[in-house]
Amino acid sequence: MKISKALLVALVVGLVAIVFLIKISSSKKSVEIPVNKSDNSLEIIASLMAKNNLSAEEQSALNNAFANAYQKKILTKELLFEYGKQQLNNPELRPMVGIGIIRDEVLGLDSNYIPAIEFLAEKSVQSGQFDKAILRYKKLLSLQPENEKFKHQLDEVLKMESGSAINSKQ
Repeated sequence: MKISKALLVALVVGLVAIVFLIKISSSKKSVEIPVNKSDNSLEIIASLMAKNNLSAEEQSALNNAFANAYQKKILTKELLFEYGKQQLNNPELRPMVGIGIIRDEVLGLDSNYIPAIEFLAEKSVQSGQFDKAILRYKKLLSLQPENEKFKHQLDEVLKMESGSAINSKQ
């Protein structure tokens, strides 16, 4: 059985992240993640972000590593996107902190990053900001004109907006 190089790298990174998480879980001390572009610290940050119910030590280590990586300008749009989504679930922060990270930082790196645009469109609908949702779904359709899901979502938001406009006039 042949194992591809990418799969082998993914397994090694996963094992390193697991060992790191075990060390964090068993440690009572403050944990610091070294952040360098050349090591696997970004993968560790990503694995911590993917974990639910972080301990206080893990959350502190993640926030410090993330801030350090941000200052060194070595974060990817994918990590910024995941961090922004995680911040929406942080009870200590206002939801707009996470939205701002995604809107300003992620889309600042790549204004056509489809997962971020779609996420913001969904959040716009949830918050009743149909005008913003419509603009975002139109942007998604400009990037992927044949995407039936985006077409359907745009139609639904247009119906919601027209229903909202009718209700506000009554």
